[in-house]
Amino acid sequence: MLLLLNEQDLKDHVLKDIPEPEAAREKTRHKKNEAIAMRILMDSVRDHLVPIIANQESAKKMYDALRNLFENENPSQILALKHQLRQIKFKKDDFISTYFMKIAQIRDQLAAVKESILDKDLVLIAMGGLLS
Repeated sequence: MLLLLNEQDLKDHVLKDIPEPEAAREKTRHKKNEAIAMRILMDSVRDHLVPIIANQESAKKMYDALRNLFENENPSQILALKHQLRQIKFKKDDFISTYFMKIAQIRDQLAAVKESILDKDLVLIAMGGLLS
């Protein structure tokens, strides 16, 4: 994400509070750059994260919301996510793709806080949820 922003010379839009310029030309350019930075952020996250950042007012606030979500390596958060993962059950009115997407989302959230789940454990969790 930061690589894309840096490539477009927009990294400062997410790392610093850049005040809106007074001059009309610079103001227009600033708004355009801000919109591009926000679009890069939106396009760079998975669908389940879009609601977390979609209503933010600036690229910096969007980035800060993502950082707060993923840089928090709170042990209770890890325990809660692992518990959530174990509690996922396939219901007869669910789609199998939705069931696996729920598992993948929690796996991704755990990976974001540097907690990995072995593939064999994910298989066991998924199979256990199907059999319930």
